[in-house]
This record gives sequence, structure tokens and C-alpha cells, in this order.
Amino acid sequence: MRTIVWRLALLALAGCGSEDGEAAAVRDAGVVDAAGPDAGGPCTDGATGARACGLNARGRRPQTCEDGAWVDDGPCDDPDVCVDERREERPCDRRGATVEARVCDGGQWRRWSGCEERCEDGAVQVDLCNDSEEPPHPVYQRECYGDRWGGWGPCYTRQVPCAADEAITCGRNGRGTAVQRCVRGLLGEAGPCDDPDECISGVLEVGPCGDEGHRERTCADGRWGAWSVCEQRGDCAGDERQTEACGPHGSGSRHRFCVVDRWGAWSECAGACVDECDANLSYCEDGGLATCGEADDDPCRDRIVTPCPGGCLVDACGVAPRVLINELVYRYDGSPGAFLELWGAPGTSLRGFELQGVNGHTGEVYLRQPLFGDIPADGYFVLRQRNSGEAVAAVADAVLRRNLRAVPASVVLRAGNLVVDAVGYGDFEGKVFAGEGRPIDAAPGGRAITRDAAHTDTDDNAADFTLAAPTPGR
Repeated sequence: MRTIVWRLALLALAGCGSEDGEAAAVRDAGVVDAAGPDAGGPCTDGATGARACGLNARGRRPQTCEDGAWVDDGPCDDPDVCVDERREERPCDRRGATVEARVCDGGQWRRWSGCEERCEDGAVQVDLCNDSEEPPHPVYQRECYGDRWGGWGPCYTRQVPCAADEAITCGRNGRGTAVQRCVRGLLGEAGPCDDPDECISGVLEVGPCGDEGHRERTCADGRWGAWSVCEQRGDCAGDERQTEACGPHGSGSRHRFCVVDRWGAWSECAGACVDECDANLSYCEDGGLATCGEADDDPCRDRIVTPCPGGCLVDACGVAPRVLINELVYRYDGSPGAFLELWGAPGTSLRGFELQGVNGHTGEVYLRQPLFGDIPADGYFVLRQRNSGEAVAAVADAVLRRNLRAVPASVVLRAGNLVVDAVGYGDFEGKVFAGEGRPIDAAPGGRAITRDAAHTDTDDNAADFTLAAPTPGR
């Protein structure tokens, strides 16, 4: 669920002291229509009923039918003490350097949040997700917007092996991106957030205008809407009622009544639909392409999955380019070091490809490594293990996040939801084989599992691979 933060300028609607008639009327500003007396239709003299009233329209005001019309017959019995989702702040010290806040929920004020320092716009705060003393240490972070801290983001582990910089989501509505730098093979803290939004969706901002008036605007899809008309005392009279569209794409409606020549609070938005997805949605799901569009009669966005007969690659229907697992060494003894080599047409983008390592004993996927960059001009893309020798390091294009497992094991190359290539090595009797056709035998020390010079691929590991001297990058 989306966290809604309210920024409200508190308006002085009544004086201090006991509640007089005007203050009581203002307190009833949330009156809404309901069935029965609220409808205002004809009635039988002497009949009694009640209409909705109060700060959030959850109270009841008794009514009596006189001369064929409903009239109020007593004060509003309102269980609420505040308007839902209103936010109050108060200083914790004379300087106002620290503040605490509380929010109205279900018509009652929740407890004060506790004092917290104001922050400098753009500042980032990082904290541990738990108290574990053993590495890795998962952390989460939050960013300051204006002079208030935003919400904490998801936990991530600092000591994560990496081969290249990685992008993570961030921002007021989670639509921005920040780059985690890959430093010496480990992911560091995220850099500044490139956030396309200027406000938190759903936030209502109320500001002063005129002598004693106020106006408001709402954040939708990360952008502030236009300010409403400045409303002053005397802007309405009698039992006037206003109705306006509300909710996503104006799919709902809300209304308010005039009380003591000033408009009361708007009722809750009713009948609004909810967007199921972001407008820019596009990703592979269950063999199809998920996009965002209109699938029913309401104006809200719906998630639509279109089948992809030829497969889905990253964010579009289509067939993955031909990229093969060409050679691998998983043992250190007698070899220049462990590595895995891919082969494909020079310039082929590896965006959307992922390497997976599968434990042959359990079937567990012990390695998941998204790939980045393009296949070099020589057609070979080499991923080395961290402890590989200089000969492998000199030709490597990336670093494996985890070491390749010994036999029995498999390595799978995926593009989106497609398995592009796979090789299993070792004895899989009673084990979990994730390769193609039959497995290739285990490699002794100093030998590599490799294809021939023509990069033959018949979808049978035993036929396509042989054991030979390692030749990383050639």
C-alpha cells in the first residue's frame, strides 16, 4: 500500500474556550446525504429519523418531520474528534529544530510520533535493517524532501558481489532510479536519486490565501495539481451543497455542505477505481508481455498480458539473439583459473540475459547474475571467478558473483523467460539435471568443458561439448 503523507496548514476556524453555536456548526462540516431524512423528500408529520453529520459523516443528527419536511431536532452525536488523514505537527523545543506529528485515523488522533530532527533537502540517511553482528549487513535508506524525512526504502545488502554498477528504484513514489557503484567487486551505497516526481502521490496540501481563506491542491502521478479557488468566509449560504469528481482520473465523486457561510469538509471519495499498474509498465510474465492499458469500462489503467508465441525478451515479444555457453572451467588445480565464456555475434546486447547456476544435488539455484554490456568484437564474453589467475583476468569482461559449483551442477543462460542455452556436467544419476540432452562428463584438473570451433549446438551437452585445454577469450 502506498504511504500517504499529509502537509496541512492548520486553520483557525473557531476561538478557544467552550464550544458555542458557530463552533458546533463548523464541527459538523462533514455532513453528507444519506437515505431517509438526508434525502430531503416528503415525509409523514410526526415521523422521526436521523441524518449523517459530523467531521467524517459518521455521526447522526436526530430529525423530525414537520409540515411534510424533515427538520433538525437536536445536536449531532459525532463519535469523531478529528478529520480522517489530517496531520498535525508540534515543535519539540523552543527553536523548532525538532518536531513530532500525529495523524487522524478513524476519527481519532493516533499517538504522537516522537521528536525527530528536521533535515536538509536531498540528504540521505542509511541504517541497519537488523542488529545482526555477522556480515553481510543489510541496510535501508531514506531521503529528505524539503525539511522532512521520506519513508524508508527496502533493505539491501551492502556486501553484495558485483560485476558492474546496478540501478535500484527510489524516489517519492518509487519511480526514480539511483546507481549503486560497483567498487572492487562489491556494491556500495546508492548515489543520488534521479526522481521524475515532485511530490508524493495522494498528498493533499492546504495553504492560506486572502485574509482568512484557504486553498488546496492534490498530488497525482507525482505532479501537483492546480490550486483550488481561494475560499473565504461568506463564500456560501444556507444549505448549499457542492459535488465534484475525485479519485484517479476523476472516477469517483465527493460532496460538501455550507455551514455558517463557510464550506465544510469534503466527504470521502466514493465510487473511485484504482490503477492496477504504472503507465510505463512493460515486462515479461508467464510467456507473455504485460503492459498497462484499458480493459474495462472504468477510466483506470488495467494490467494486460498479451501472449508471445515466439517468447518474451525483457520488455517485448520476440526471439532472443543467439548467445551460447561456449566454455567453462570450474576447477582451479592445473588450470589458469575458473571462468565461464559466452559466444555470440559481436555487438549483441546482453541486456535482459541472466546466468543461473543450479546445484545438481538439490536443484537449488545458487547463482543468479544479470548480464550487462555487449559481446566484444572477438565474439567472446568472459566472466571470471575472483580467484582466477592473471591470464583469465586479462581477458575477462565481468566477474562472477559466486564461484561455479563442482559436479554435479548445471549452468543455465536465460533471456527474459526463455532458456537460451544450458550445460550440465558430472554424473546426474538420481540428481537434478538442468542442462540439455545428456550431461557432459566431469572435467579433470587443468581441463575445460568446451564447444568445437564451429560452436555446434544440437541441444545435447554430451555431443556438443568436449574436454580440452582452457582457451578463455579465444
